[in-house]
Amino acid sequence: MAARKRKKNHRSRPRANAPRPASAADSAAQQNRAESAAPAADRRPAAKRSPARRNRRRVREVEPFTFREARKARRREDGNGGEILYRVLLVGMIAAALFFIASTFFEVKRIEVTGTTKYLPEQVAAISGIQTGDRLLFINRFEIWENIRAELPYVKKMQVRQRFPNTVVLEITERRPAAKLENNGISYLIDEEAVLLEYTALGDQYRLPVIHGAAPTEVETGREVMFEDELMLDSLKNILTELVATDWITEIVDIDLERIYDISFNYGNRYTVLLGDASELPYKLAVFEEVLSRLHETDQGVIDLSTPSTVNFRPYTT
Repeated sequence: MAARKRKKNHRSRPRANAPRPASAADSAAQQNRAESAAPAADRRPAAKRSPARRNRRRVREVEPFTFREARKARRREDGNGGEILYRVLLVGMIAAALFFIASTFFEVKRIEVTGTTKYLPEQVAAISGIQTGDRLLFINRFEIWENIRAELPYVKKMQVRQRFPNTVVLEITERRPAAKLENNGISYLIDEEAVLLEYTALGDQYRLPVIHGAAPTEVETGREVMFEDELMLDSLKNILTELVATDWITEIVDIDLERIYDISFNYGNRYTVLLGDASELPYKLAVFEEVLSRLHETDQGVIDLSTPSTVNFRPYTT
């Protein structure tokens, strides 16, 4: 009886380690779990990715970095823009300060004139138009020159300099009379550029060569004298320019320009020098100096330089 009971109890208590037989539902669930745990690549056949898909993946990987760099670049640009604006404002403030200083403190209080012997310095300063109290940095040089040239024909060139803090310096280069044009009882003083300096009555105190045979048609002080024949003006300027450069121009009594192809001048009332036309003037005058050095002090006559390669001297006949 007791043995039967123990056998019964043994059948009713299942063993802990005995495996339970798997049902169909358990098998299906286990298979589903295995499939879900498996990698995606194991569940579908491997396929070769196209270049477009690879590029899209690279773009997705690079995009976050690119956006960050773009934001940093924008911040840098904003910073540079602020720096540029700051510099512009700083330059503007400095320019405004300099303008204020120049317009307030640098005023003309003194005018100096140098290089003039024909005019008084006070006369030049008054005609220049510069006034005490003018702004030193805003002096109109062109206007000053026009005022001087219109009123002072002896002024050939002028340089305006500013000497800080309050001085203007006018440096004058003057013209020098080189010859006289005599016409209708009037003596016109001209320089080597044929610029009219002044006109006086005949027989004035100037000891200058007298130009004969050249009647001016238009005269204005400070301007070139004009002739009916333009070649007359060119010939006059050429011969005066060359004669002024010599040491013996004061020995020339007169110059005959009546025929521009047969120019001549009187040297010390001793020689009549024939030049022909105005070509080769430097060479002709150099030959004349050589001939002059070989002649005796008592010699008088005609020196023909119209053909400088064959110089001819003819004494005056008594």
